[in-house]
Amino acid sequence: MIKVLHKAFDILENMSAHKDRAFSLTELAEMIGEKPTTCANIVKTLCDRGYLCRAEPRGYTLGPVAQGLNYVDLADTKLVESSRELMTELVRKYGATGVLAVLRRGKKKILDDYNSESEFIINKTVRQAHELYTTSTGLVLTSQDKTSFTDSEAEIICATYGSVEKMLEIRRFIAEKGYVAISLRPRILEVAAAVYRDGKVCASVAVYLPEFLISDAEKDSLIKEICEIANKISERI
Repeated sequence: MIKVLHKAFDILENMSAHKDRAFSLTELAEMIGEKPTTCANIVKTLCDRGYLCRAEPRGYTLGPVAQGLNYVDLADTKLVESSRELMTELVRKYGATGVLAVLRRGKKKILDDYNSESEFIINKTVRQAHELYTTSTGLVLTSQDKTSFTDSEAEIICATYGSVEKMLEIRRFIAEKGYVAISLRPRILEVAAAVYRDGKVCASVAVYLPEFLISDAEKDSLIKEICEIANKISERI
């Protein structure tokens, strides 16, 4: 089922780059690496839901539902669908909470929020804080960024880490290892890992939990598991 969803998103993403063009069934099949007969079932469903519509003489264009969508919207949907089951299972295992975040127009955007059934729920404002330089997800999302900081950004960074260089050390670690485990707020452990597309960080998954709830051995296991999850998401998208 997930494979079919990926194929459907691939069709919509490719067609969204050419909104005024009609595509034949053969072209759509080649687009997703499937036989026309297999592709026909996906296309029929997309037509039934209004994402595609028939075009004369023999082709398909984006339907009314998809006309308002763009690549970012569809890519975000794919990220959410590829991450939800894996991250939900992880936060339940550790009694943690978590998020899926992306960088959009220079700002951090929370795409999904995961809650365990534990009585220890990290404050929502902590999980959804949009700062790029004072959250684990923000550090991951900007780990490949080489631009300089504004005076106000440098002030925030120094107040959090003591110096800009200290924060840059953490980002260099993330760029090399693909994750960060850090306590930027009192008694709260944040573990975040990078999701990649074409070798570039496109998203970050993170979990949050009280430090007293996790041993050093469990912390090591958590880091390993969230990195494995991030790798799986990278493969799916």
